[in-house]
Amino acid sequence: TPSTTPASVSMLYTAATPAELIFSSNIDKAVMEMEKFSCKYFVTQEGDQTRGLTGRICKEDLEKELKMRTGTRTICYLCGPPGLVEQMKGWLEELGVVKEDIKFELWW
Repeated sequence: TPSTTPASVSMLYTAATPAELIFSSNIDKAVMEMEKFSCKYFVTQEGDQTRGLTGRICKEDLEKELKMRTGTRTICYLCGPPGLVEQMKGWLEELGVVKEDIKFELWW
């Protein structure tokens, strides 16, 4: 029976301000405790000087993450405003992720 445990999990988390990165301390703790879990934060309005990240997630960010997983099935979970989800879905499909492997939730 094949394992249902993923080989790795990479989270790309975006918010307008650092204060909106809810649960980031819990996520950071999980990253420290689980060697196959990583998270990159993106702050779009106020630069996050503590993490050194600013700007929106772009197609190139998705491409970098996908290239690190070449040869494995990649399932992508999206959650956010409809415009963000639609943009990410489009880019993931352009980058070769099959529609069945793109899961999403629209929350407003």
